[in-house]
Amino acid sequence: GVLDPLVRFQRDDGLVLYLNGTEFHRSNLPPGELSPQTQALSSISDAFESRWHAVRPDPTLFRHGKNVIAAELHQSNATSSDAHFELELLPDASAVERAIAELDEASLDSLASRLGPDLPEGLRKRLTFLVSGEPGADPAEPKGWVAWTQRASILHLRGEHDAATTAIGHALGLAITADLDPSQLSTIRHKKVELLRAAGQHQKAQAEYLKLKEIPARPSSLGAEQLDLSPFYNASTNESWLTDPELPTGGFRDWNSLGGLPTGAVELGGILFDIRGIIQLDSPAIRRQPDRKFPSSLSGIPVGQTSEALHFLHACAYGKMIPTGEPVSIGSYLIHYEDGQTTEIPVRLGKDLSDWHLEPGEREANQVAGPDGFNIAWEGSNLSTDRRGASLALYRTTWKNPRPEQAIRSLDFRSAGQSPAPFLIAVTSDPP
Repeated sequence: GVLDPLVRFQRDDGLVLYLNGTEFHRSNLPPGELSPQTQALSSISDAFESRWHAVRPDPTLFRHGKNVIAAELHQSNATSSDAHFELELLPDASAVERAIAELDEASLDSLASRLGPDLPEGLRKRLTFLVSGEPGADPAEPKGWVAWTQRASILHLRGEHDAATTAIGHALGLAITADLDPSQLSTIRHKKVELLRAAGQHQKAQAEYLKLKEIPARPSSLGAEQLDLSPFYNASTNESWLTDPELPTGGFRDWNSLGGLPTGAVELGGILFDIRGIIQLDSPAIRRQPDRKFPSSLSGIPVGQTSEALHFLHACAYGKMIPTGEPVSIGSYLIHYEDGQTTEIPVRLGKDLSDWHLEPGEREANQVAGPDGFNIAWEGSNLSTDRRGASLALYRTTWKNPRPEQAIRSLDFRSAGQSPAPFLIAVTSDPP
């Protein structure tokens, strides 16, 4: 079977897809009945023409035997000079790997016996390698990295985590030798991070992740006052980490990023911060984006010092999904003192921070003066904001510690489950 397949497509300008005569997806086209004269909602141009989109058809639309996918392409105007369309159908790789993981050598021999000549020799060798890892069945270059990546996933599903990390390391070595394009190498590196974490090798996993995301090393000039968030970063300032992960490269990888934010030891508003990556928390709005996965909380961020005050450099995404008015709690920082006591610092939209995108005219409304308020610590822009005359903003919130004589052991960063999704860039402590 097709095992819950994924349909990926590129379109210039509008597209409607049909499976066995039933529409299952419409992109950049108006609702209602379509005709040959129906125009796309907007013109798709430049690198956006080669952006991949993805959708999963309703599995009930598939039939046993032959299935037909049809595509209908519409231009945005009658004088458009070009049209572009690509489509590929991909099986659910995880479902395929789960099925293979349940096989052993005896069941594979039984399957081969039943299928006889209907099982191609190349496929039989590939299955033998995936099931047993028999070296003689290892597919030859340049596709060996594919088989080893699949073998790693199958070992992971069987709970053989150390063997899985060894297999993905071999896959990555073959992939580098094969001179794959950066996106393919990135996929294998992401898989390596996933498998290292599953094997409990968290330090190695995070080191691999920082390398994958090109997050720079911590400057040696920084002290303990600038908290080291390296083990907790889950996004890079140079990527569109919230939406559209498949936008084309060549300047568009960072189309909605913090790429203009200075990194390293950076002074903002008289406070020195360690700025290198992002700690993003989950929210219902993020979960609506495909393949966007972030934790709802992160615990045990080391502090290990007495502190007069903590300065948080942070913001949130999707803040405009809540109407302006009274401040709304969207998260918190939980402080753990060495004596076991705790205190909670609320993160309130409209009081402690605001949305990282400032529309024209919003700047003054997004600063709260006074010792208990927040202010805009950094402003910038990216391709997304430039298109509409908007800007980016990060906010600094200062928390006065009510117990400066007692050392703070650690802090937790927690989401309140609202649509606005808080993210943290840096924390600096003022010594007493």
